[in-house]
Amino acid sequence: MKHSILDLHPYRNACAATCDYERTEGSMNAWGNSFPAEEMPSGRNVAVHGIPFFVMPKSITGDHLESLGQTLPSSVRCPVSGAAFLCCGEMGDQELEIEFRGEKTISIWVRTKGWLVDDKGALRAGTASLVFSHLHYPGDYELSLLRPVIWMHSMPFKEPMYVEKLTLGFNPLFHVFAITLFHS
Repeated sequence: MKHSILDLHPYRNACAATCDYERTEGSMNAWGNSFPAEEMPSGRNVAVHGIPFFVMPKSITGDHLESLGQTLPSSVRCPVSGAAFLCCGEMGDQELEIEFRGEKTISIWVRTKGWLVDDKGALRAGTASLVFSHLHYPGDYELSLLRPVIWMHSMPFKEPMYVEKLTLGFNPLFHVFAITLFHS
């Protein structure tokens, strides 16, 4: 199966990963916690459970999307048979409706787990996620008892369709790091 990775660069609006010297810039939650930037595969392709993704590099506007109803164009010019997401929920599990529009319109619901797990949760995450070693706090310290995770979710469509654009629902507690579309 072929794939196309969507370009999310223009839509970055939040900062998930921070270096040690910039921990106060983290915005994964209201307390300013963040992922350790030294472990984030920023600006690189990464395969999660065999699915390729591109994790955006950090910029002044951030390194990922908080879902605020953004409409994202698709450059795929053949029928799309499904989509995969690298995402996580802030403050526990979160859901997001995503609308795919082309010659027809379909909506899917993506449910993702919360972004923090303990060691047992990190072991259960397996290959369908990116698990980090510790949590950054803005007060220049870290906590390894809670480990940040970015989850992978793959959703097949009932039937292939042309996708011109997709629109994320509105849930600022749903964080999107990468989207890949599948096609033949």
